[in-house]
This record gives sequence, C-alpha cells and structure tokens, in this order.
Amino acid sequence: MAINFPNSPSVDDTHTANGITWKWDGTTWKVGISTVNAATIPGISTTGTSYFYNVSVASSVTASTFYGDGSGLVGIAATNSQYANVAGIATNAQGLTGTPDIIVNNITSSDITPRNINSSGIVTATAFVGDGSALTGISGGGGGGQGGTTGSGSFSGTPSFLSNIDNVVTTKLALEYILYFSHSTGTQAQKVLILNSGSSSYLQEFAVVSDNDPLVSVGSSIFANTLYLNVTPEANISGTITWKFLRNEIT
Repeated sequence: MAINFPNSPSVDDTHTANGITWKWDGTTWKVGISTVNAATIPGISTTGTSYFYNVSVASSVTASTFYGDGSGLVGIAATNSQYANVAGIATNAQGLTGTPDIIVNNITSSDITPRNINSSGIVTATAFVGDGSALTGISGGGGGGQGGTTGSGSFSGTPSFLSNIDNVVTTKLALEYILYFSHSTGTQAQKVLILNSGSSSYLQEFAVVSDNDPLVSVGSSIFANTLYLNVTPEANISGTITWKFLRNEIT
C-alpha cells in the first residue's frame, strides 16, 4: 500500500502508517525507533544492576566511569608510566588518595616540580641525597671520618685570646672531637673528649700531633644553656688559623 507522506515537513517531523513510524531528516523519510519502556524488556532492571555479555557498539559508548579490565583497549597513552605503577596499571601519582603501593623510579627535578612528601609511614630508598640536618634519631659512627657532624672555618688568631669554633645545646652528655688546625707556620691535629654535667664542662685533650710547634690549646665552657668549644693560639702564633672538626656525641 502506498504511503501518503505530508508535504513540506520540518526536520524531525514524524509520520505513522501501517504501524510504522517514519521521521524526516531534512532530506528523506526514514524509519524511526519508538521509545520503549525499559521495564518491559526481559533482563533489564530499572532499579538494580543489569548484566550484558559481548555488547557490540558501532558508535561511541559514554559513561561517567568505566570499571574492569582495560588491557584490551587501544589508543590510550599512559601518563608518567615510567614513574608510578599502582596494581600494575600505569598512572599519574599526583592526586592519588588512600593507601596504594606506589613504585617510583629515578624522579629528578627535571621530571616533576619539586613538592613535599608527607608520610605517616616509612619512606624507603636505596639512597637519600641532600641536606639531612633536620633528621633526628641518627647516631654518628666513629673513626675514619664516618658519621658524626663536621664543621670548618677560620679566624684571625691573637695569642692568649679565645675564639669559639663550635657550640651545642647542653642536653649533650658527652662529646668527642677530631680537630685539625692549619697556620702559616705548620699544622696540628688532635682529639678532645668533653663531659657535660649540665652546669660545667670537663675537657681532656689527647693524641695531640703537630709538624712544628703546637698552634693552639683547646678548651670548653657553658653559658646560657650552650656548651662552647673554644681555642686559644699559643704565644708565638698570630694571624689566620683555619680549622676543621668531626664531632660525635652522646645525648
């Protein structure tokens, strides 16, 4: 049976004939799809979750979130995949929340903008590089220049005039120094052991070695809850004296 379509239709106008609905797309009449109540389709839940298998779509599938195995997808570029892996899937570490295990390899300042890392757990690395002066709970080892705290500097020496070269809080119970001094007339190396009672310090110089006459004598004092290490040039020593030390301590 011939179908009598309306004359001069507008885009999206519909015409129903013989139980079939047609729609005008601006050029031709095409068979349209009627709206169907999803609740009347077997296997589809309008309140819970519906499961489908092997859905093939010729166009695009859009959703707010996709879940499941994405290993079969193509055309997806991993973000910073050489830096962070979470559960085996490459991701960008910035903005992660919760407690994922993040593996980070060889990040330098040219790779990312330096930020602070705040952790309530344990940060583990094969090596830590940089300023460790704010770290606590680190005990210096002795001997061979390993561990401890180092210092260096110089001062203009005058015989019998005292100069302070180091100071620590009086919570330190005992301190050991390896000291090195250099002057135009020679060099001197020695050790010093200091016992701190809180109000007084007790010092012993030992293992004093010099390649000429001794350059300085070493002492200590306490003032305003601070323990000072000081040196006094010998009678014939004046001018610039440079010094270095390695300090180990017991708190």
